[in-house]
Order: sequence, then structure tokens, then C-alpha cells
Amino acid sequence: MHIFSLAERQKRGRFVVRHACLALAIAALAAAFSAQAADHPPIPPEARRVDVDATTFKVNGVTSRVSGFISPRPPSSVVKWYRQQLGEPLAENKMGNRQILGKEWAGQYITVQLESAGQGTKGLVSIASLKDIQRGHDAELAARERWQNRLPNGSQLLSRIESVDAGQTATFIAFVNGHDELLNQESLKRILREEGLQLERTTGGGVSPAAASGRAMTGTTMYFKGSGKEGMATVFRTGEAQTAVILNLTTVTGSEQ
Repeated sequence: MHIFSLAERQKRGRFVVRHACLALAIAALAAAFSAQAADHPPIPPEARRVDVDATTFKVNGVTSRVSGFISPRPPSSVVKWYRQQLGEPLAENKMGNRQILGKEWAGQYITVQLESAGQGTKGLVSIASLKDIQRGHDAELAARERWQNRLPNGSQLLSRIESVDAGQTATFIAFVNGHDELLNQESLKRILREEGLQLERTTGGGVSPAAASGRAMTGTTMYFKGSGKEGMATVFRTGEAQTAVILNLTTVTGSEQ
């Protein structure tokens, strides 16, 4: 067995320490790169970033970061690049002339929208935390239940979308029921009064013998206002002997009750 001298042992020790430090540095750089990649949606290296309406937005409690880009390559080539970068399996769908890609990646979920732009490709990439998605899903279920419980009996809540951008919260709600327009208008006034909004004016519609008897009447638009809040609702009869209500609410951040 070889016996190392003190000088040799010190030299070997320095060698081990240097390599251990190097390994730690590489690991730290890799972790930093991974974190940066997770925070910034990936785009093809030859692509040029373009401005989007909002680089960060929140929809139904889920915060997404967005990047837009223009690539000189055709969509098929850009799709191939994303397959290589994100790996398989990759969810792929068509929506009109757009190709949609989706992938769970580094604790995030990435959505890529691609469409032709001349000889190249226009893309929009959004990235959201999977934990944020789960929290947003739970919060959305609670919010839908809260609204459903306040609507007239027998109402079907078709859609509820809430987005946060530029210091404002916008909420879109659509529902239908078998009640007449007047009952739905009164219900809206009650619900929005609880939200701190008062009816300012209405346009269209109007009470008529047909309305009083519960038959169809002209659609009515209702305008509401409150402190840092405003709303607009359209109430109209559908072709299926139902009343539909489309409600848009806007709240300035910090003015919520």
C-alpha cells in the first residue's frame, strides 16, 4: 500500500476541494439556468421578440407570463423546435389557423400558439405554475358556486372568467334561465347592489304588454357604477324561450369590498 507524504496529501486535498467547488458551481449555474428558463417562456433562438398587450396577466386566479415572437421559419419547423426543447409527449391541437402546443415543464405548464405570418411564423407563448393552476382551479370552483347561489332559481351559469391586468380586475359572467327579463333585471340590481354598484341607467327594452305577460321583449342594457367599479349587463330573450344575461364588471385593484 502506498503511503502518501504530508505534501502529497495536501496536494490531493486541494485537488478534491477544487473539483468539489467546481461541481457545486456547475450545479448552481444549472439551477439558476433552470429557474430562469421556468420564469421566461422559451422562444426559438432566431426569433425576434415582439410586444404583447400584457407580459403578465391573471385569469381565474392563474398568473401567466407571456412572450410574443416572429420567426422566419415556417410553423412546421417551429413546432419541431418546440418538440425538441420540451420533449414528448406534447399536447397538440388545431384551432382555426392556429396550432396549439401544451406541455408540463419544470413545474410549469407552457402553452404555445403558432400561426403563419408570411413566410414565417407568429407565436405567443404563455407559462404558468402548476401549483398556481391548482389553486386557481379551486378558487374558481368556489367563485362559481358563490355566483350560482345568488342567481334566480333554475339558472345555468354558462361562463365565468376573471382577469387581472394593469391594476384592473375584469369579470365576465353569462347565464340563462326560464324567467322573464324583468325578474332577471331585478335580480341583477340586487346582486350588484351587494357588490357596491348602483344602477345608473338602462337602454332598450321597456315595459310593454308583452313583457308584463312574460312574453318576449326587446333586449335591455343596464349600466351600473360604484366606487372604483362599473358594470354593464345585457338581458335578452333567446330563441329557446329562455332569458340570457351577459354581465361585464370592472374593478380597480384595491377598491374591492
